[in-house]
Parts: sequence; C-alpha cells; structure tokens
Amino acid sequence: SVMAAHVASKFLNPNGLLLLPGAAAALNPTAWSLPYGICKVAVHHMVRSLADVETSGLPAGTKTIGIAPITLDTPQNREAMPDADKSTWATLDEVSEQIEAWCSDPSKAESGKVYIIKKESGSKAVFDPTTPL
Repeated sequence: SVMAAHVASKFLNPNGLLLLPGAAAALNPTAWSLPYGICKVAVHHMVRSLADVETSGLPAGTKTIGIAPITLDTPQNREAMPDADKSTWATLDEVSEQIEAWCSDPSKAESGKVYIIKKESGSKAVFDPTTPL
C-alpha cells in the first residue's frame, strides 16, 4: 500500500482513484494474528490520511478509499473453510464490478472511507463506507 501510494503520487491523473486493500477483521482485535491486524490497520490509517489531498502529495481531486471484505468467495477460502456458509461470502465478480464502477466515476467514492464488504444470504454484496479509527 505504501508503494501504491508513492506510485499514485507520481503517475495518477488528477481526480483519479487510489484503492487500498484493508480488511474487516482489522476493525476488531486480531489476537489470532497480530502481524495481519497491524498491517491492515496501517492500511486503514493510510486511507484516512491520504484523503487529505492538500498535504498527501497526491494529485488534485484524488479519492483514496479502502476495501475491507469480511470474507471473499475464493478457492483458498473454500478450501480453508469447507463447512462455512458460503452464501454470505462476497464473490469476486461483485467486488470487481464495484471497483470498476468506482474507477469509471471516482466521484461516487467517499474519500477517506474504508468500504466494509458485507453480504447476507440471498442478497448482493453491500459496500458500507466506514471511517477507519
């Protein structure tokens, strides 16, 4: 994420979008994996800090957001959690469609927010903008 922000500061077009990968798990204690939690909290902090384009060094009008999935429907997650309720997992298609929508029109993204990706069984994934700690 640090490298992505640096590259964006040099090459992103004005009014562009910088999207960083956070995690919903980092909104709570992560005693099960302190290094993971620390890294994801740092990403959330970057999202909030880089939203201030006046001081961030990013091009004018840049929107900086994070995504924080609860659980993504990936082959690795299916293998690791074979008995889980997969109907509540956001699909990669749902996530990529939302990212594509933000890229097409960054004005629809709320800069400085981490979007928690939630899904209820039988519904489409919801992207809930949250202000990180």
